[in-house]
Amino acid sequence: MVLSLFVVCLILCATYVLVLSAEYTNAFSFVNKALPSLLLLACSVTGYFIVRRDPLLMWSPLPWFIAICAILYGFGPLQYHFGTPEDVWIVDQFYPVEEIDLLRTNMLNAAGISSVLLGYLVGMALIDRGGGRTSQITNIYEMKRLLFVLLVVGISVKYLLVVPYRTGILGWVLPGSIQNLSRFTWIAIIVLFVLVHNGSIKYRIPLYCLVGTELIVGLMSWSRFEVIVVLLMILLGKFLCEQRIDRFIAGCALIGLFYVFFLSPFATFGRISVRLEGAKSVGELSNTFLEYLQEERFDALGQLPGSHGWWSRLNYANAQTFAMNSYDSGNPGDTYSYIPYTVVPRILYPEKPIMTLGTEFNELVTGSAHSASAAGLFGEAYWNGGWPLVIISSIIAGFVYSIFTIMSIRHILEWNLAYLPVTFIGITMGMSPDNSFVTACIGTFVQAVILYISIRYLIMPIITEKYSYTTA
Repeated sequence: MVLSLFVVCLILCATYVLVLSAEYTNAFSFVNKALPSLLLLACSVTGYFIVRRDPLLMWSPLPWFIAICAILYGFGPLQYHFGTPEDVWIVDQFYPVEEIDLLRTNMLNAAGISSVLLGYLVGMALIDRGGGRTSQITNIYEMKRLLFVLLVVGISVKYLLVVPYRTGILGWVLPGSIQNLSRFTWIAIIVLFVLVHNGSIKYRIPLYCLVGTELIVGLMSWSRFEVIVVLLMILLGKFLCEQRIDRFIAGCALIGLFYVFFLSPFATFGRISVRLEGAKSVGELSNTFLEYLQEERFDALGQLPGSHGWWSRLNYANAQTFAMNSYDSGNPGDTYSYIPYTVVPRILYPEKPIMTLGTEFNELVTGSAHSASAAGLFGEAYWNGGWPLVIISSIIAGFVYSIFTIMSIRHILEWNLAYLPVTFIGITMGMSPDNSFVTACIGTFVQAVILYISIRYLIMPIITEKYSYTTA
């Protein structure tokens, strides 16, 4: 199925090249409607069948990458033809896109996706898979010790470091490797599902409390990503225990509807009507929710009647067009110059530059640094080095995906859930083709390696130690 999608993307690329080189201007509009629709269909079908055929791939970056590409690069650009005039006006306020620009960005996405798939296929063929052994949970007490470690580390880092850092209380930059530890609380949700599924019914209450707390914290920071991740952790926990792929996909569909009809507009409403940093208390969050339910919320959101703000967030053609035009006009980006800094720990080099460059990119496009935007993996690559760098960067990303795939499947087969935090890094990497190559691929991979080593030599000895007592 992956090979078939690779071929489809190559055919799409060839079609775009043919139409552009022959200057079939009358066909631009039709091609910009038909081919992204075909990409949406091909990615959706491929993503469904690869996880249906091998459910273990759900723990790898690939199906998530394919699904997000279907949404962002198949469905997203269709807004220019199937959205309302208000939709097109809004996205053009960021950067205007003509038919030929849209065609070039669609070609960019097809080329990038095919290159990622090529890198993945090469990696899966070259890397020794190690033949992970299938096993069952044999020591429930080790699972409980793992839960204890995840909660202690995750809660401590999240509430003593990450939350103060986000609210501006900390006067220094918190390293990304430390911030990743706060995600242990998300992984704890999966472990709690496993414990409850295996008969430890008393862990239901901690499960409900943890899920509720994480959802509230995500909503208080207006973070769409954090809320979606918590909901995905619930689905992944159920999926790990029951292996019901159809239920998992149905759950993802419900999360998508929740995002479109509530989460995205509510988060935007909170940022505009309260403050960008988030609500300071649960009471303020509750008041914001009550205000959101009022009809006047659309005025506060600043949306045009008939526009779909959520669709605009799925459309990256305008940002990609800016990146491509900027490179072609002799003004390339230099974000790849940050790659050497990804291997340098901030604790050793406090002056290390901030690796998230969304505000800088937004300022280049719109003149405003009060918001963040990005051209995505493929757009950033073109901005820095044209077509050669698009192909090279995408192949590298696909190869990294294959490494995460082999590692994750091996540990899931062995029910070695201590490595789930690393597995989750791979999943989030697959979910981030709209992010920067430097941070979402190279920097994230470096952090994953550090975390993997830490788990192996620090956490594993703790949870596998043979105590003379059991953990309740």
